[in-house]
Amino acid sequence: MPVDAGVMNPGYDLGHGRGGDAGRGNDSLETAESLGAAFRARREARGQDLDQLSLATRIRPQYLAAIEAMRLDELPSRPFAIGYVRAYAGALGLDPEEAVQRYKRDVPETGAVRAGGRRA
Repeated sequence: MPVDAGVMNPGYDLGHGRGGDAGRGNDSLETAESLGAAFRARREARGQDLDQLSLATRIRPQYLAAIEAMRLDELPSRPFAIGYVRAYAGALGLDPEEAVQRYKRDVPETGAVRAGGRRA
């Protein structure tokens, strides 16, 4: 979850799926080649750069770039990656839960669970 620094850039809309243009473009989450491609297209359409979104989400620009490029091995653990996807989607005015579902569908957890509860 992003850290709330209590500072917001004037005119910056986090959306979180409500109001403004937040509802537009959610179909792109389903139709885009990848979740990262949907995020990049939405960011570019809104004229935002990674540094702006980094300030708004409190996520390092390198991590946002890694999500867009689907270089997910560059992210911290899966729970952090899911939180980053949720925060990034909200900052772009996309539905955060739809984005997380797309992420989980595209990047399933690796390793089958063996007898005794240990991962393979």
